[in-house]
Amino acid sequence: SDAAAAVKAASDMGHRRLLWLAGADHRPVRMPKNLPKALKVTTVIGYASGPKTLTADVAPVIASAGAVALHSPRAAIAFAKAVADFALDKSRITLAAFSPAIAEAAGDGWRAVAVAERPADIALLSALLDLDRLPSETDHLEENS
Repeated sequence: SDAAAAVKAASDMGHRRLLWLAGADHRPVRMPKNLPKALKVTTVIGYASGPKTLTADVAPVIASAGAVALHSPRAAIAFAKAVADFALDKSRITLAAFSPAIAEAAGDGWRAVAVAERPADIALLSALLDLDRLPSETDHLEENS
């Protein structure tokens, strides 16, 4: 993970006491093997985020979006619920997910789902661009008519 790589890099630079300011809802960092025993990582909860109910005034924004970026499983679940609540057609919405777990949390039935190779905005945009370069079913149908 990026966090484990950062811990390894900090250790390689000689740091032995690290503070990880994490969110209230976080996954523990899996420490890389072969780190010095003197290395200590202290986790302190520094922030929390909670769901915000999407209101009907965002339905037209969702319906007209070229793609929707999802950065967490909770966001994916909340977004899928909003789409269902607003009776929007999932098959007309493209998702861009930071990870396979986020894409899975969103469920099936979307127009397309791009999944980033790693959880970084540039990787997310790259996956979305790669998706746009693939021929769509509509393109195929138009060629054969």
